[in-house]
Amino acid sequence: MVLSKIIQYLLVVLFFSFTTIGYAKSDAPGFFGTLFGITSVKSLNNKKPNSASIRYDLLQAAIEINKNLPMQIDNNTTLESVGADISGNNLIAIYYYKINSRRADEIDKQKFIDVMRPHLISNSCSEIKMIDFFKNGITVRYSYRDKFGKNILSLDVNPSNCGY
Repeated sequence: MVLSKIIQYLLVVLFFSFTTIGYAKSDAPGFFGTLFGITSVKSLNNKKPNSASIRYDLLQAAIEINKNLPMQIDNNTTLESVGADISGNNLIAIYYYKINSRRADEIDKQKFIDVMRPHLISNSCSEIKMIDFFKNGITVRYSYRDKFGKNILSLDVNPSNCGY
C-alpha cells in the first residue's frame, strides 16, 4: 500500500468542527455547527481486516497527521492529536480533542453522550470518505479532555454502528 496515498486521503477531511457549550451543566442552548471528517483510505479496499498492512498504515497516518497538530477547530475545541490503537485485535483510529472553555466537572457527561453519540454515528456512517474505515473493521474513537487535560469521556463509532 502506498503510504503517501493514505496520508493524502487522511488529510483531506481531517477534523470535526463543533462547539461544546451546550454540554456544560449550565442551561446554555445549542452546541455545535458542523461535524465532519476523517477519511477515506482507497488503498484499504483490497486489504483483509486486521492485516499487518492496515495496522502499519493506521500508525503511519497518525504520525503524519500529528505533524500538523494541535489545530484550533473553533473557540471551544482543539484537535490536539490523533492516534491508533492496534493492540490485540483492535483497529481504532483515535481523535483527541480538548474542550478549551470547560473543566471536566462542568460538563454534564450524560447530556454530552446523549447529544453527541447519535450525531457522531449518523454523520460518521453517512460520510462516504469514512466507509473504507468501517468496511475494514476500523473503529473511530473521539476522546475528549477538559482545558486542563483531564479526561472527560470517549465515544466510539464502530463498524457495526454503520452496518459493517
